[in-house]
Amino acid sequence: HVYITQMKHSRFIEFIGVPGSGKTTVSHQAAILLREKGIRISEPTYVINNKTRARKRQLLKIWYVLRLSLLAPGRACAWFGLVAGTRQKSIKDLIEMIINVSLILELLRTGARRKRMYYFDQGLFQAIWSLNYRARRKISFDARPLRRIRSILPPIYHLIQISAESESVLRRLRERTNEQSRIERELQTRKMRDVIRNAEESMDGLIRQVKTHSLVGEYTNFTNDDTAHPDRLASQVAAWTEKITRTTT
Repeated sequence: HVYITQMKHSRFIEFIGVPGSGKTTVSHQAAILLREKGIRISEPTYVINNKTRARKRQLLKIWYVLRLSLLAPGRACAWFGLVAGTRQKSIKDLIEMIINVSLILELLRTGARRKRMYYFDQGLFQAIWSLNYRARRKISFDARPLRRIRSILPPIYHLIQISAESESVLRRLRERTNEQSRIERELQTRKMRDVIRNAEESMDGLIRQVKTHSLVGEYTNFTNDDTAHPDRLASQVAAWTEKITRTTT
């Protein structure tokens, strides 16, 4: 595909949605379809979080923190301060957020130098949502945070939101056994529907800010309820990706 091989900039497409919406499954299935058409696409966050053993994954994330700190110290300090300013509810949460944000920042920094297409099932805006979800002081979209966000966004950065009805989200979260997300841990101690409602309201607020400040090139939303056919949904996402790739350079 000429429009892939001759692109001037890397293209990043982030999938965003509350845990249980199905963004990881949808993004990976769409990537498989694109590869079947001969389109090269990388899934760095998917590989790290789903194809790497737990111990190696933790070591790899720490390596990314160190790389960012050594090779982009100004960016690292600015974002470490931004994360610390959210006043997470525990030291464990703070460390987890610093590691996850550093991973995204370093993947964006290195990926921007390569003329490739990327799917991020865990990207910058998902990280901001996670930061704000249990923060005592949320990241506001005023002048300073906006400058920091814009300074790290590559020239071509698109956003796909994967939405689902609350009942679908709850069912999927109940079926999980690894409790990777904060929501999954909170389901053990709080009313399930309250947890999901708070998560969805926080996500809606973030999406409004992204649109208001024109932080991404293109935004779209796909619904992934229990009635959605997985193969058809993945095909629609892949088709949207091809379309948007042809219109950006």
